[in-house]
Amino acid sequence: MAVTNQITQIRSAEILALLSLSTDLARGRRLGQALFDVAAQLQSEEFDREQYYRVLTAEVVDFLSYLDQSDRVQGHGLTNSYDLVQRRLRLPDVAVGESPSRSEELDGAHVDAVVDSILALEPEPHLVLTEAEIDEALAFVGDVADLVAPTLTGHSRRVSRIAGLASTLAGFSEEQTTAIRRAGSLHDVGRLAIERSIWNKPAALTPGEVSEVQRHTSETQRILQAIPSLADLSDTASQHHEHLDGSGYHTGIRVGGMGRASRLMAVADIFSAMREPRPHRPALPTHTAIGLLKEGVRAGHLDSTMVDAVIEIAPQLEIDLTVPGLSTPEVRSLVLYAQGLSNEDAAEVLGADVGQYTSGLSRARGHIGADTRHNAALFVMENNLIH
Repeated sequence: MAVTNQITQIRSAEILALLSLSTDLARGRRLGQALFDVAAQLQSEEFDREQYYRVLTAEVVDFLSYLDQSDRVQGHGLTNSYDLVQRRLRLPDVAVGESPSRSEELDGAHVDAVVDSILALEPEPHLVLTEAEIDEALAFVGDVADLVAPTLTGHSRRVSRIAGLASTLAGFSEEQTTAIRRAGSLHDVGRLAIERSIWNKPAALTPGEVSEVQRHTSETQRILQAIPSLADLSDTASQHHEHLDGSGYHTGIRVGGMGRASRLMAVADIFSAMREPRPHRPALPTHTAIGLLKEGVRAGHLDSTMVDAVIEIAPQLEIDLTVPGLSTPEVRSLVLYAQGLSNEDAAEVLGADVGQYTSGLSRARGHIGADTRHNAALFVMENNLIH
């Protein structure tokens, strides 16, 4: 599919539905279960505009607390999470609700029909996002997906940025570049469907775990195809592990079936991943990552035009670590904390002793109000502080 910017408008309710579908998979429920329950609750009682957003948001808010159990223990997770979701998705100021009770099954309802029923229930006037708000909302979805593992912090934003910068050099139009950036924000939403411990495993994965990891791309496609305004991005977003010779996953398509935007997304994803730490290895130096991209071309996996474009924009990927009120070492301590490093490892990276590191981190967390690692990670991602 040739990628174009098909998003003429998108509603906040669609973003909430997208996040809700992701929470189903993350908790082992059938896709669409939470939305089915929400629709059943709304259809069984009188509700107004405020009630609609409160009930639909409750599932997402509860999931953010589920990701960080310490929030639940400390008793402030739901309120803090709602404030976050409200701000990022431009929702009205309403009281925090509770998730609807779970029903036994979907009764055979198709996921598309469940999503359509939720959107049809939204009272007028619908909350429609502006172009800039669409970008922010989709970036937030990527941020939530990246919370599954500390070392993935900021990955979706980096992929979006790399693909967006390289797209112009690769000959894409401005409209296509916008669509590619947005697909980059969403490319790993399917990670939420995979058992979280796999993403954090420091040892080699078993064959079964490899198969489970590879399932995340098909889940990305399945989720996005269920959201009307985002369905046209599903191929570009979900084909980032495909290879030109057909040796990739999840479909094993070859060069003839892989669009140019998907080829660029594949290069952006692998370059970003190589430059990030993983549980089994440190981040690779830029020159090593570039060398491996070139090997991918020689092996018939990656598109040479897309690789050349990504290599050319690599020097533009440096990050400004400025946060008003914090020193650069304090910002770096916050980033390392968000990435899940131990106090000892973070202090070593900073060239400081553990006491200096923890003191700087404490001040940084207090300054931004981050009482948990997930809160710190969301701040770091939203402010683009990850190299």
